Amino acid sequence: TVAASELAANAVSDIALRAASLSADNQGAIADMASSVSQHVRTSQQQMQTLWGVSIAVLLAALILTRLLITRPLARISQTTEKLAAGDLSPVSGFNRSSTEIFRIAQALSVFRNGLVEKEEMSRAAEEERRKHLAQQTAAVTAIGKGLEQLAEGNLTVRINDPMAEGYSKLRDDFNAALDTLES
Repeated sequence: TVAASELAANAVSDIALRAASLSADNQGAIADMASSVSQHVRTSQQQMQTLWGVSIAVLLAALILTRLLITRPLARISQTTEKLAAGDLSPVSGFNRSSTEIFRIAQALSVFRNGLVEKEEMSRAAEEERRKHLAQQTAAVTAIGKGLEQLAEGNLTVRINDPMAEGYSKLRDDFNAALDTLES
């Protein structure tokens, strides 16, 4: 039984050695796997941080570009529209480098502004024409009035010799012809 005990002890010792050997191999494999997983986690974290950084940079670039290319030109075109509405007929300019849409709005405002300028010029010309016509009418009425006043006093030699605008000269000629007839 001693021999059997020794044989059993040797078998248990072999099993223990093999178990220890397998355990060391498994621990090495587990350590290698843990190291690999840790490396993947660090790489993934770095990629996530890079992705966050790029995302923030893209967001900031989009905000800046939106401000420069959309918000600022729209504010300027709105300000120009308000000036036109307030009567400022200065030329619409400074939108040549803007986006197509802003440029088209600026062109439409230029057409609108040009129409307002033309209307203002036509209004001024019409007012000038009205004043001129009124002055001619006043001169004719004054001359005829003075002639009639002289006629009322019995003066048949009075004549209107002042030049008159077209349309009023017939009135002058008829007045003078009537006096010629009365005088003869």
